[in-house]
Amino acid sequence: MEQRLEAVRRRVDQAYTDKLDGKITEDFWQRKQTDWHSEERQIEMAVAGLEEAKTSDRVLDAKKDFRSRE
Repeated sequence: MEQRLEAVRRRVDQAYTDKLDGKITEDFWQRKQTDWHSEERQIEMAVAGLEEAKTSDRVLDAKKDFRSRE
């Protein structure tokens, strides 16, 4: 997921440079920027969900360990 996020961010950066250099149109830039930012948000939410799942798993493991000691 982190690699995918980096790839999206690199594309945005490169496209912005292309926009400044006049290699792509404003319409293309606006459309792709919207797509990339949407994809970036989706990836960030997925990463956050995975991190939350890891935390939840650790809490469950800690509860199991605590109960087994009782």
